[in-house]
Amino acid sequence: MKKFALLLSVFLLVGCDAVTPIVENDPIVEETPKEHTAEMLIHKGETGTYMVNAEYPKLDYSEKINQMIEDMIMTEAELFAEEAASLELTAEEIEESGFGKSGLWINYEIYLLTDDYISIAFETSVYNSGAAHPYSYTEVF
Repeated sequence: MKKFALLLSVFLLVGCDAVTPIVENDPIVEETPKEHTAEMLIHKGETGTYMVNAEYPKLDYSEKINQMIEDMIMTEAELFAEEAASLELTAEEIEESGFGKSGLWINYEIYLLTDDYISIAFETSVYNSGAAHPYSYTEVF
């Protein structure tokens, strides 16, 4: 055990001296990016058996990127609607069960938005009526 602790201490001392920041000479970090803006758009829909609430950005400089983002959101909403319909529950059955409607919620966070780079994380949460709890996942654009 003493040999392990000594070896770990030596590794930490030597390792700390050898570590240099990865972004030290990175031109991407050194550049001053042009400021871009993003307007929040909301896609909402509701039927007797499910609801959708999807927030997504509309960027100020690329209609092609905006269309790709919107297509991604609408595809998610359509797939969810098909999944909710496959449960074959009526609005009355859902209300009687006390579980509530199925739901899709999408939120986003922009991490980087420059002329050359875009990084947007979409957090998706899905609840299917009758399930014990929702499930969630993140997609990065």
